[in-house]
Amino acid sequence: MRNKLIPTFAVLLPLLCCFSGQLSAQTDTSSFTRASFPGGERAFSLYWDRNFAPSYKFRVNPPEGEGLLRFDVDEQGNISNIKVLKSLTPDLDRQAVDAAARMPRWQPATLDGKPVASSVETYYFILLDRYGSLSIKWEEKEAQAARHGLAMDLWAGLMPHTGDFSRYMGTVRGSLGIEFSYRTGPFSVGLGWDILAVSRVKEAFSLNNRIANEGYIATPFYVYVPLRYTIESASKWVFAPMIAPGIQLLEINQRGPGGSGSNPVPVTDITATTLGVGLHAGKRVYVREYYNPVKNRPRYESTYIGMRLMVNRIGLDVPNSTPMKGTAITMAFSFNGWMQPFAKKK
Repeated sequence: MRNKLIPTFAVLLPLLCCFSGQLSAQTDTSSFTRASFPGGERAFSLYWDRNFAPSYKFRVNPPEGEGLLRFDVDEQGNISNIKVLKSLTPDLDRQAVDAAARMPRWQPATLDGKPVASSVETYYFILLDRYGSLSIKWEEKEAQAARHGLAMDLWAGLMPHTGDFSRYMGTVRGSLGIEFSYRTGPFSVGLGWDILAVSRVKEAFSLNNRIANEGYIATPFYVYVPLRYTIESASKWVFAPMIAPGIQLLEINQRGPGGSGSNPVPVTDITATTLGVGLHAGKRVYVREYYNPVKNRPRYESTYIGMRLMVNRIGLDVPNSTPMKGTAITMAFSFNGWMQPFAKKK
């Protein structure tokens, strides 16, 4: 007996079960070939998986039994005269008829090698898959109805410098960052932090009336506000152009005797304004559904992996410090998770 309250994945799988020919002259010695979907029964099942998406109310409370469709396939493979011989539910029957009407041309039945008209009957039902191993499409429709929620983005890569920052603090440094954002529709706003940015001072400069000599360790921290517009394609690719104003906090550590120990310079008032523009490109690789049986509502968590390119224009001009201007270019791998709230009850 199926448990109707377990959060599961539901996929409609058709079974070709019965073919009846509308034939005018078939004898015992005739050679008859049934009508078939282009690509065979596996392609037929995949077509239904992609074109019939039961809503979550049917996945949570799947109807018992099976529905049965019948349709005609003429000599050219065209589909017509679609009928429901056995009803599953009115809504599912209507969706099944619509999915059948959108099917491509079939390979027509043949009699002695010649195309002939025939009829096809197929069962359809809800099949539960606890582990989500089948291709799921309904989350795309549900996401359209509840496209808002919280997202977290982790990224790591290289950050080349140009201008004064390259002169004083090195050309390239490793970088690791994290972002938290809220998304509503295609727009999102958040707060980002470049949490790992260590460079070695190449040329002495002043900072808050202190001299950072060659060999000191420079640690810039970027805090920024990413504003982005997300475009998600049907193939699950995501492109998000963004703009990110922010500030940079700069800390200088002096090496102690033998290269150990440190004497940090206070970062108070050591700030640089930044303005970044960039593009985040990724692909959705996983969707997980959570179901609240009390609220009778689903929630989706999506995972994306991709790349990001960010160009930041930086200007450091504070009292008693060496003025610096330059550009930082972030090239990084990205891992993003997006969690929607529970959808509104239908």
